[in-house]
Amino acid sequence: VDAAFKISSTGEIQLYLSSWGKGIVKLEGIGSYESLDTVALFNTTNSSGVLKGVGGNASDLRTGGITFDENGILWGVQSLVNTPLYSINQEGDFTAYSLSPGADGVALKDIVTKDGMIFIQSRTNGIYGYKDENGIGIKRKITSGIGSGNLPSDKILSLAFDHDGELWIGTDEGLVVLYSPDNVFDGSGNRDARPILFEEEGVVQKLLGENPVSAIHVDGGNQKWLGTRGAGLFLVSPDGLQTIHQFTAENSPLLSNTILSVATDPNTGEVIIATDAGLIGFRGIATPGYVGTNPELVVYPNPIRPGYTGPLFIQGNTGDARIKITDVSGALVNDLQAAGGQAQWDGNKIDGSPVASGVYLIYATDDLGEITAQGKVLIVR
Repeated sequence: VDAAFKISSTGEIQLYLSSWGKGIVKLEGIGSYESLDTVALFNTTNSSGVLKGVGGNASDLRTGGITFDENGILWGVQSLVNTPLYSINQEGDFTAYSLSPGADGVALKDIVTKDGMIFIQSRTNGIYGYKDENGIGIKRKITSGIGSGNLPSDKILSLAFDHDGELWIGTDEGLVVLYSPDNVFDGSGNRDARPILFEEEGVVQKLLGENPVSAIHVDGGNQKWLGTRGAGLFLVSPDGLQTIHQFTAENSPLLSNTILSVATDPNTGEVIIATDAGLIGFRGIATPGYVGTNPELVVYPNPIRPGYTGPLFIQGNTGDARIKITDVSGALVNDLQAAGGQAQWDGNKIDGSPVASGVYLIYATDDLGEITAQGKVLIVR
């Protein structure tokens, strides 16, 4: 059903796999995915009562989406139980959480998290939200209707946070964006999602119209890959106002116009597209980890070891390039403006907090957002 992984600064890999029916598989390895080996299968018998079977049936365990948050905590959902949300901390402890009324009676699929906010996709009942505020769980629900979320439909097909903290939502009746998801929890400002509108030949149109949006993937440049049911795959600018590419089975090697999922290989930058007719890869656009023929940036000191307090120097980019720094999953960490052919990074995120130990990918981009050079750095705290 889903997978989530994290890599430590020493190369230790943890991979979790969620299965519909059997529970959560945990694999561990060092250095490469080939070294991964199964170390645990979590189900109703060894999860402190958190994982539950439907109606008490231990063989009917419906675990769905899983993801890691910024603190290395694994979050997941399970369907048709009274505590659908759960977490596993870095010590391996399970915790269960209830959601807004109705969440225990619908199938829950995907889960995304950012800045302490958790949003959960239901198949037919909108989106459920959860946020911990000083030990108190705030529970919310986003549905159709003005003031309730203004979704075009309660049938949610996909959702993803972008690097600006906006929540992009795909439904069976089109795409909308929740520009200030914090408002859902604090009650301030507008909590309704909005479509992306643009004008073409004097006519205002809605991005993707009412096409079912079945997949949303955000790349390292904050561009969006939008998969549809029947209209193929779209690559749009960070704000969605410019369509960069539309791939269909008729104009490209795409196997089908029905897209199930889109992801990026963090090592090669290849975009992996799952369709109802099989998998296909795509190269050539500015994506996380893309190697292509780009020159290598000079990055020093590298690695950055404990005790070093100076900046990281980045050289080899074109004059006044934008420098984008991401983690290995493609999530944007910082965005810098180079001075001439050099930039300096203080090792902090955009919000000023220090990054954790790990490998970080560095991209120099031109005015069009295309990658012109790349590099990477290992930071050990």
